[in-house]
Amino acid sequence: DSAFIMYKKGSEVQPTNGLNYAGMGKVQLVQGNDKEGNANLFKAKTLGAKNATVYMKIAEAYIIVPNPYKNLTEAIKLLTDAIKWEPKNAEARLLMGDAILEQNPAEGTGAIKEYNDAMKLNPKSPKGLLRIGKLYERGRNYTSALDYYKQAEAIDPNFAPAYREKAEIYNKAAMSSKALEAIKKYLELNNNSLDARKSYSVFLFKAKQYPEAIKELEDILKQDPKSYLWRLLGYSYDEIDVKTNPEAPTKGIDAINKF
Repeated sequence: DSAFIMYKKGSEVQPTNGLNYAGMGKVQLVQGNDKEGNANLFKAKTLGAKNATVYMKIAEAYIIVPNPYKNLTEAIKLLTDAIKWEPKNAEARLLMGDAILEQNPAEGTGAIKEYNDAMKLNPKSPKGLLRIGKLYERGRNYTSALDYYKQAEAIDPNFAPAYREKAEIYNKAAMSSKALEAIKKYLELNNNSLDARKSYSVFLFKAKQYPEAIKELEDILKQDPKSYLWRLLGYSYDEIDVKTNPEAPTKGIDAINKF
């Protein structure tokens, strides 16, 4: 809501700037308002003709919004134009890889080509390294994936997503202490945002730190009572010894019922 207010204010200050309409359209599609969302994205495209940045932002919206509001065919068309206008734009190549991968998640060949092209244009791109690492992770080549995440972290120690992905790899390897260390860094770099704390609570549960997970989950659910994390709170209470907390079974059942 706050993002939409800012984009709307931007459109009032600069009514011919397509970026503001791209922002409004993205928020509206995320909220399920596809009629107005698509109208704003169309307006952004009209105002941003031959502007690679505007086309990239519209494409990004079509890639990241939830189904059924994605429009990957249109995103690829927009990015094809953006790359034609700015062939050395590494960010456009990354988005093209994202769109291709979203279109066919089981086939990474097209996406990896775009990510590699982006890295040639900008060898110091932590985003590019992260994208390539995630493709290796999809292929269960965790060693190579971890190497790419570490490279991204070395280029930019404040690049938060690298720590989140490292935590996922360490968790799969049952290295819970390293996973928690990485996710704590991710939390710190995201200024304890609610989304980051949700990731942290999941890792606390996976690390079998149930009292800490319960404390974190209960605080999160006060702020976001419609979250799916009620289920994880129920599971966490189920792991608590009744001798130490006689109310655990009742609280666990209550959490599952809420879920």
